[in-house]
Amino acid sequence: MKKNVTFLTKRDFDVKLLIKNLKKNSDSITDVKDQQILKEIINLLVKNGTSFLSPQEIHFLDSNDEENWAKYLIFRYKMKYFPRKQLVYNFPIYLLIEPVSACNLRCIMCFQIDESFTSNNNFMGNMEIDLFKKIIDEAVEGGTKAITLASRGEPTLHPKLGEMLEYCSGKFFELKINTNGTNAFKDFWKEYVDHVVIVEMENRWDTYNNPKEIAGTCACEYLWERMYVWYDGLCNPCDADYKSELSVGSIQEKSIHEIWHGQKYTDLRNMHSNGKRNMVFPCDRCPNGS
Repeated sequence: MKKNVTFLTKRDFDVKLLIKNLKKNSDSITDVKDQQILKEIINLLVKNGTSFLSPQEIHFLDSNDEENWAKYLIFRYKMKYFPRKQLVYNFPIYLLIEPVSACNLRCIMCFQIDESFTSNNNFMGNMEIDLFKKIIDEAVEGGTKAITLASRGEPTLHPKLGEMLEYCSGKFFELKINTNGTNAFKDFWKEYVDHVVIVEMENRWDTYNNPKEIAGTCACEYLWERMYVWYDGLCNPCDADYKSELSVGSIQEKSIHEIWHGQKYTDLRNMHSNGKRNMVFPCDRCPNGS
């Protein structure tokens, strides 16, 4: 990791250079739908400049080869707009993989303080390295460009986290770890980490006991964007549902593609898009989609 500390706040970029590059590299985009997306991105840049790009996206453009810009912005377009338009991509745009479901802390805002979760051996465990590699292989083949290693637990507790990171190296545009930073992370992060983002502590979501009055009234965009894979291969649409009431299948039994397009996921999306999320537990008390 670089010794200097910077914050991702930059929002300006040479828009003429970017448009020129995207037009130049348009021939490298072979998928017809991706070609159309690239045209839409160029039109947005012509109309609005780079104002619609996030600091994270600007940072990528600043830090990576120009030949990757077009494919990266197409990926980010899908991640931003497909969920809003409720478009189901061929494969999850974003995968969150759980190396470990346990944690070394009990932060007051986290579901780790739920003893019915942490004391249940069915919920606690470490992902086998072979299962992890199977997930990554499917993600690469399916076209996922964003991976986060985390979910319900602390990923740095996994004894083979370094091997996991090495196996992911060079395969994705975005590779993240969500960590509390206490478990000797400082001893190895210089070898793996390009930049660190510190997030503000959030209020506790008591998912299963929230009053229904706080529930979102719109469809939850997660259903068209991401999928979570727990340590044991169980797949879930979100981690607010940390006890898997909404489980959509297991990678041990089906492929990620089959689960993503399976009946359970499809039915859940339909309930949300048809204004019936209030008939689904625990979506009926979750503020996502407010």
